Amino acid sequence: MLNRFDLVVFDIGGVLVKAVRSFEEAHERAGLPFPLPSGPEFEAKRAALPRRGTGAIDSERYYMLFADASQGVYTAADVRKISEASLIGEYPGIGSVFDALKAVSVESAVFANTNDAHWASLFARTPDEPNFPTLTHIRHRLASHILGVEKPDSRAYHHVERATGHSADRILFFDDRQENVEAARAVGWTAELIDYTGDTTAQILANLRLHGVVG
Repeated sequence: MLNRFDLVVFDIGGVLVKAVRSFEEAHERAGLPFPLPSGPEFEAKRAALPRRGTGAIDSERYYMLFADASQGVYTAADVRKISEASLIGEYPGIGSVFDALKAVSVESAVFANTNDAHWASLFARTPDEPNFPTLTHIRHRLASHILGVEKPDSRAYHHVERATGHSADRILFFDDRQENVEAARAVGWTAELIDYTGDTTAQILANLRLHGVVG
């Protein structure tokens, strides 16, 4: 059967890379000893901060503003530590997905709601090897803070089409959030939901076989 897809697009967190699902979880992983700030005033100030995900603010400035909003509970260094704790590591075996795509000459892309600090960490290299080695195999790298718009806004999906040169009907997409999957389908992509709590590698490979991308 002729493969009908020229491009397979992946979200990163919850699909390729295990990441925290809440600020509280990131706070715990960062190992900070004090209780979280709470109350309506803090929540209002936190909600009013510019969004890193759209590139409205860089992370260093965001850390300072968040610390100010906490009224002394956090320093900017604390907030940076919490942010850095959000990315845990690649899901086991995820590299095999890209080996399979390479074997059938199908292009890949990442398309993530993220920020400048996380993006730099995802593609950073240690002296010996990349922090997230699977991501080095991906040709097209698209991020909300660079595009200026986040999923599930339809404009973000059209950015991907223009940047990669592939039409909607030739794109297969994987994301761990239902609203992003539904938005992709609304613009004509084929999209599948990934359960971030399960074996994401197995889920992706099963869907690639289901859609005839790999044998």
